[in-house]
Amino acid sequence: FRKLYDEALEWVERIEQIVDTLPSEEEKKHEEISVIFRRARIFYETKDYDQAEKLFQRVQQKSQSIGWQRFSITAQRSLADINIIKGNLDQAESLLQTGLPIASRNKDKKGVAFYKRSFARLARKRGNIEEMRRWAREARDGFERLGMIYQTNEMRGLLKEETR
Repeated sequence: FRKLYDEALEWVERIEQIVDTLPSEEEKKHEEISVIFRRARIFYETKDYDQAEKLFQRVQQKSQSIGWQRFSITAQRSLADINIIKGNLDQAESLLQTGLPIASRNKDKKGVAFYKRSFARLARKRGNIEEMRRWAREARDGFERLGMIYQTNEMRGLLKEETR
């Protein structure tokens, strides 16, 4: 897998070079944020959480500065996931409580499902199995409606794991 992530980083670097050639400043800003986000996801997936956290913070700041709310709350959720992994559970909860209402208000069904998945992970980390089940069921149902098979199965697995 490491080879695939290294290749992905190479592609991100290529895209980064192309961004400078884009004709409009607005396009450049959007693509720059997208590139930083992709790089952050790669670091997250390779478990380099410190680097991913720094990049997601940049995505969130840059997104907010241009009013790109969907990317901002996606980065915020990713920061919450990192905080869950690192054991900063109160910080994670604060980020999730701020972002979920925004995703709901924007009718971002995918974002809402991911936020619910993160709440399930948080509840699990805290050992609150009933709350974890509730969030995992809601996330599973959202992913299922969206046809997101991998995420649906991830939530099914979480629900099965906790019923053993």
